[in-house]
Amino acid sequence: MKKLSLNAIVVLLACLSLFAQDIQPVLAPAEVVLNFNTENGRHEFHLGELISITYSYRATTTRKYTWLEQSQKLIAGRRLRIECSPSAETVQLAPGASDDKFENMLAAPCGGYEGGIGSGCVDCDAELPLGETPINFGPVPLNTFVRFRTPGRYMCVVSSADVTTSSKDESLRYALLVNSKPLELRITDDPTWSRSVATTYASAYDRSCLGEDVARNNFSECTDLARRITYMDTVDSLTNEAARIDGRDTVGTTDSGRPSGVRRTRSTPCSS
Repeated sequence: MKKLSLNAIVVLLACLSLFAQDIQPVLAPAEVVLNFNTENGRHEFHLGELISITYSYRATTTRKYTWLEQSQKLIAGRRLRIECSPSAETVQLAPGASDDKFENMLAAPCGGYEGGIGSGCVDCDAELPLGETPINFGPVPLNTFVRFRTPGRYMCVVSSADVTTSSKDESLRYALLVNSKPLELRITDDPTWSRSVATTYASAYDRSCLGEDVARNNFSECTDLARRITYMDTVDSLTNEAARIDGRDTVGTTDSGRPSGVRRTRSTPCSS
């Protein structure tokens, strides 16, 4: 009898878990507002250019809604998501992970960087009441959410399920789905610009980011430069990136001109 009871409990818990995964967040009322914009209000960018965005939450009714840093605490909760149409490439990151291609550059043998990378949070378990005063985030790179592979006109929307009306004391807390208004972006292809800025970024990186004092003196500048190099994703930028990570020298291309990988490697990881 005890064995049957235990088995029944296990089956019940499994069913509840599957049921919870199928629950979708309820759409938040219009009084909950998620604003989304580019830094400085720009709307036209080049392919591979770093696009800085900001976003914020507010509510016209004070203290009725709460924003959670840990959205997984909510039933049907999820983190911020950005989707663009026509389809842009979505960057898939594991929960809690960062987009760390540029981190490999800073941690390369010539870079002199030591220790972890990433922006720490003051309160990683924050629960903040929403009101008329916005809770602001950013700027952060849009490139950590989506990548544009072709030029064109895109409409992008931010959504999240990290807001609730449930109090902290309630055992079951349900997420509300919040959507921003669409943001229009125009992405252009300019190979001359791409080659020019790839050279500029690489020169600036070599000038400021190859010493032993990067973490102490130039961390912010070098992180920004490494991001810009990796997000460009052109043959020139990938060659620059590969050379600064592990000495690889040449990036190959497919028949369509897309980068396909590194073809050969120098005998030494870095030039002096």
